[in-house]
Amino acid sequence: MKKSILFFLLLGILIPLSSWAQKQNVLLANATAKKVLIDDQIINPRASKELSLTVKGGVAQFSLAYYDGLVLKESVNLARKVNKGRIILKDFDPTNNDVPDASVMDEEVTSKGATADFGGTAVNSGNQVQNPDDWWSYATVKPKNGLKGQSLFVPSEPFKGLALASGQQSSRSATLKTGEIMFPALLMEEKEEASTKNGINYTWAIVDKIIVEGQDVLEIKPENIMKANDGDLTKKTIVSKLGFPFIIAEGASSGKVVSDNIPTRLDLYIGWNILPIQYKGPDGLPVQAILILLVDDSKKPLMTGSKSKEQNISIGRNDITIMDFKRPTSR
Repeated sequence: MKKSILFFLLLGILIPLSSWAQKQNVLLANATAKKVLIDDQIINPRASKELSLTVKGGVAQFSLAYYDGLVLKESVNLARKVNKGRIILKDFDPTNNDVPDASVMDEEVTSKGATADFGGTAVNSGNQVQNPDDWWSYATVKPKNGLKGQSLFVPSEPFKGLALASGQQSSRSATLKTGEIMFPALLMEEKEEASTKNGINYTWAIVDKIIVEGQDVLEIKPENIMKANDGDLTKKTIVSKLGFPFIIAEGASSGKVVSDNIPTRLDLYIGWNILPIQYKGPDGLPVQAILILLVDDSKKPLMTGSKSKEQNISIGRNDITIMDFKRPTSR
């Protein structure tokens, strides 16, 4: 009899405990244009990461801060619905917190969230809700290499570090805005005869795709590839505004060193030019990056850098994408 009473007492305690907030692994997809910080975990824009979050009533509660450039903004407490183990973060607005009933949110979270000022309040108009970033919709997709006999590597966002063999699909996903997406890619022939005395035979390309609502796989096919570093050559004068010299590692002007603020004449391809460059970082170690240029066949400069008669291509930090940091040189 005593055992039965003890059993029911324990059952009475455990049932209320099951409705309390619990830690749960949740895949958070950052669909904003900002880099965010959650529980010391950095999530880049258009990237996803699995986090251990407090979940109650199907709603995850967490504290978030975001980077505006290099400045980390004040943190705010948010509550977002968990759908099939996933959250799509579209804004930082605490007034958009998902609260199915008053018991779901802690009073502390509600009070702190109401005082934080992150802007971008959602606007209700009938049954329509306007997203704070004014974008229509998002899709969470897994990249797939649909190229025959070619491996693919992506050195920049939104799939930075992605490497797939022919026919392979990534196990990870990314949440992206619907519409057109373009990014550079390195393609490598998988045949044995693709190797030469100078190393592996590969080419650079620009991937151009359209993402639609409800899409879950982003397959890169031959018709989505625009070749770079290909075709006729022309000469252009460029002026680097990067603040440091760099060397061009590949392409028609391979081995050319471009000094800062000194006009340098280069051989460039008409069309897309993807130029891997290398330079010393602030710590003195080599940094590898890519410089992407679109070149026409006219005698005029590619870009207008000033109102003077002699106008050159002006290259700034927004024109390069860093591929990796602190790669030591071999000795």
